[in-house]
Amino acid sequence: GDSPPLGIAFLGAVTESRGHDTRLIDLRAEAMTKFEFAQYLRDFRPDVVGLYNTLYSIQETVENANAVKEALPNCVTICGGPNIGIYPRETMYHKSIDYGIMGEAEDSILMFLEALERKEVIDDKIPGMIWRERNANGVPGEKIRVADKVGFLDDLDKYPAPARHLLHGRYVYFGAHAEPYTSMISSRGCPYDCNFCSRTLSREKIRYRSVANVVGEFEEMVRQGYREVNLFDDIFTIKRNRVIEICDALTANKVKIAWSVRARIDTVDEE
Repeated sequence: GDSPPLGIAFLGAVTESRGHDTRLIDLRAEAMTKFEFAQYLRDFRPDVVGLYNTLYSIQETVENANAVKEALPNCVTICGGPNIGIYPRETMYHKSIDYGIMGEAEDSILMFLEALERKEVIDDKIPGMIWRERNANGVPGEKIRVADKVGFLDDLDKYPAPARHLLHGRYVYFGAHAEPYTSMISSRGCPYDCNFCSRTLSREKIRYRSVANVVGEFEEMVRQGYREVNLFDDIFTIKRNRVIEICDALTANKVKIAWSVRARIDTVDEE
């Protein structure tokens, strides 16, 4: 089973909140064929298509970028996700991907879209940016440039909840018991450095959303009809008092939804 793609749902929320006409497509969850995808692109005619990429889906990402360029040759493609931060140049080797973005992209994607609208040069003034150097005539060449500074959010409460209303797939997670099911993130980063973890490359300072903000999103999910939510924080139980405060607030507000989290064994006790 698959969980909703929270990364693109966060970006969908920030771009929509800034007035950009935003659509999200989850090709797998919507079981959309390549032909239907091409038809969708020709109908919607977007100026920019963002592609999410993991190490395991690079071939699929490139095929989708090729499909975008075939359907709409002038459409700009930008690639994000965990893989591009590890392999920026290898990913950008594929000519159908115009730009890349590393790290947390909520601020950077808005800066990127504004720069495109103003026809400004895209370069390292945007955190996490990956681009091709242009010649004197403005034509992109072979040389791939990578910004030194990567996108990183300090105050998570400033950003809207993921745009779940823009996702149209059916999501079922192997550990979930109730439908409709969704996922959520209440903090980002992890202070540990476990050698078996896929996140060791991006070990970050941990940042928390406030208890009120988290409980507010729980209430919104209930209003949207969700019956179960899985929290994908790297480690939810690290701040004991916060866990108890969230539980107390959910109980006090009579929030009825099943939920589960990721923890580390030495951060859990009986209570």
